[in-house]
Amino acid sequence: MAHDPNEFNDWEGQEEEIVSEPLLPKPIKIKNFLADVWEEGSWGARHLGRADQEMRLYEGVDAGHGFIEWEIPSMDRGEEIGLTYEMRGDKRALTDYDGVMDLPSEAVELLESAGIIVDQEFKD
Repeated sequence: MAHDPNEFNDWEGQEEEIVSEPLLPKPIKIKNFLADVWEEGSWGARHLGRADQEMRLYEGVDAGHGFIEWEIPSMDRGEEIGLTYEMRGDKRALTDYDGVMDLPSEAVELLESAGIIVDQEFKD
């Protein structure tokens, strides 16, 4: 028996609405910069060149989490850095991150500019 393509048309007219909604909330802070780009892995690291880059800091689903979207448009590269915080008084302090081998100094600067405490262990 052939399937009638019009049988399930509940999505009709909704596609534009779904596509037009933003996928991410508005960033808290944005940092644009020119810097060297390195690809790192368990095998080591290799230099890919210099490029304009952008990091956008976002709130997470709760006060203990956030993330940075890191884009390098000219190299068609991007990373997401997951962030975990703890509260120290009325400020958030970084306790962990994932998604990259080393936390870039630009990410540290971005976090600190947003009032997030970044301990020395993340700056080495």
